[in-house]
Amino acid sequence: MIFSFAISSSASSLSSEETLEKALKELVEGDINAYINYVVDNRFESFEIQKEEYSKMFSENPLVDFKILKSAETIDKNTQTVEFYFKNGEVTEVQFSMGKIDEQWKLIIGDLAPEQNKIIIEGTDQNSEDEEYSTNGVSICNYSFWSRVDRKNFYSNCTFTPPSNSLILGVTNQFVSTGPPTVKNQRITYAVVNNGLFGDTVYGEKTLYGTVHNQRYSLKLDGGAGKKGLQIRFSPYTDSSGVKWDGRGSLEY
Repeated sequence: MIFSFAISSSASSLSSEETLEKALKELVEGDINAYINYVVDNRFESFEIQKEEYSKMFSENPLVDFKILKSAETIDKNTQTVEFYFKNGEVTEVQFSMGKIDEQWKLIIGDLAPEQNKIIIEGTDQNSEDEEYSTNGVSICNYSFWSRVDRKNFYSNCTFTPPSNSLILGVTNQFVSTGPPTVKNQRITYAVVNNGLFGDTVYGEKTLYGTVHNQRYSLKLDGGAGKKGLQIRFSPYTDSSGVKWDGRGSLEY
């Protein structure tokens, strides 16, 4: 789903770098509503959830400054590399895309590989008490969901710090709870991500097809061990309409 917003007519005359700078200044000033006008982000089920999650991310660790390091622009798309400075002292270098939509440049927020979201300086941990972290070799995140709409991403309520890059995805069940008699090409992709303002950094994922009961699967991470505040992102998908999903399980090591 792509959300569209009204932007002043002068926005169409801005270059990609000028648009990026204007958008990030709005974010530094804490104006989430203005920032969202410059963003295309398909990670969330609705605009209301997108706004709520942005506000939550910003309040937990506000952006205080930024520096545009590199801009590679073509006619209708480009890549931007930006250094971000956060309130907790964290400094990151993020590479993401911009594209033209209705003649206006927009920040395209999506998946990031670990090398596209580099931590230059680790920040102080402000939310460690909220994380689920196990030292007994069992579970670092338990999840359950029901009546989740097909083709819409959602995230685990739990956050965690993987102690290893070798994890186990334990699926108690995964099944279509609502839908037509025949549901085509059923699958859910389980991804371990850092759900951030500038995209989801994906450290590893596993796609499971059809109905699943009481199974365990290896899930390998690419550099996710020791990263704080990670979540499971669920991406359900079928080729049918009117589908909803139920599921339950855990992430273990």
